[in-house]
Amino acid sequence: MSQRTCRLGLLVALGVVVLVAASSAVAGLTPAFSATTTADATVVSYSQAPGDDPVAAITFYVAAGYAALLAQPEGDVLGTATAKAVAADLSSANLALSGQIVAAGATSTITSAGATVPLSAAAVACTGTATHSAFWILNLTGSGQTLQVPAFVDDVPLTSPLSTLANNTIKICLPPPDVPAGTPGRATSGTKLVSMTLNITDVFSAAPLWYLWHATVTPYTPGAGKANAAGTVEVQSVDRTPQEVTITTRAAKKAGSMLVFGKIRAGGKGIAGAEVSILAGKTAVGKATSGPGGNYQAVVTAPAAATFSATTVVAPRAIASCSAYFAPAPCAGAWYAGFSATSEAAKAS
Repeated sequence: MSQRTCRLGLLVALGVVVLVAASSAVAGLTPAFSATTTADATVVSYSQAPGDDPVAAITFYVAAGYAALLAQPEGDVLGTATAKAVAADLSSANLALSGQIVAAGATSTITSAGATVPLSAAAVACTGTATHSAFWILNLTGSGQTLQVPAFVDDVPLTSPLSTLANNTIKICLPPPDVPAGTPGRATSGTKLVSMTLNITDVFSAAPLWYLWHATVTPYTPGAGKANAAGTVEVQSVDRTPQEVTITTRAAKKAGSMLVFGKIRAGGKGIAGAEVSILAGKTAVGKATSGPGGNYQAVVTAPAAATFSATTVVAPRAIASCSAYFAPAPCAGAWYAGFSATSEAAKAS
C-alpha cells in the first residue's frame, strides 16, 4: 500500500460544504457529486440540501477506462459507508450513520421499511431485473437507528452505447420518507437522506488519468411516495487519479535554513494554486503555494538533519458548465473533485 495518506474524512467534509454551495436548484434538488480515486480507495459522495425533495434513486456511472473486480464472495467487506439523514418521526433529528459495505447475493435478505426483503425482490423494484453483476449491502447504524441499504452493481457491456461513458453502474433506491406513518414501504422513522459517501476498497482501479464520472438522481414527488421521473437530474465529477506530492530538500545559503521544493500532481498533471504545508518531523515549519505545472518551493528554518514531508488539501472546484448526457434530464452541476495527499519523507540531499 502506498505511503501517501489521503485524509478522506476531511476531504468528504470539505467536499460536501463546497459542492452544496456550488450547485444550483433544479427540480427540487440541489445535488452535489464527487468521485475521487486514491491509492487506497474510490470515494463516491452525494449530497443535497436538507429541504430538497427526497431521493428515490441514485445511479453512479463509474467512468469508462476503469477496471472492476466484482467477484467477491458473500460477506466480504468492500469498504465503509457514511450518511447523514433527517428522521421525521424523531422530531426531525439529524442522524449520523456509518457502517460497512458488504458483498451479498441475490438470495440474501435485508430489513427495509420494517419488512424482510430478498435482495432479488429489492433489485426488481429498483432496477426492473433480479440479475446483477454484484449485490452490495450498506449496513448503516447510528443515533439508535439501523438501516440496510442495497446497492446493485453492473458491468456495462462493450456492445452498449453507454460503454463510451461508463465501465460500471451502481444503483441505489430509497423508500419514501414523507408519506403518512403506517404507509407500507415507508422509510423507517421517516428517514430522509441528506448525504452519503461510499469509501470502496479493492474493487475499482484505473491508470493515471483524468476521468469523468456521471450520476443521475431521481426525486420523489413530495408526499406522494412516487418517483418523479421528470425531475431527474444529472451531476458530474472529474476524478484526477492518482494524486501525489513530491518533496526534495537541500541546505540553503543562510545557516540553519533549508530549501524545500517539489510538485503536486493529479492524474499525471501539475496542479497550480494548491497550498502546501511543510513539516520537519511533526512540526509545521513553512507553507508554499504551487505555481504553473504544480511546482512549489519555500525556504524554511529547520535543522539539516530533520526529516521533511509535505501535505496538501485541494478543495473541490465547480466547473462553469456541463453537457447533459442523459437528456432530457438537465446537468445540474459538475466539479473537479477535491483531494488530499502527503509526500514521502525526505532528508536533505
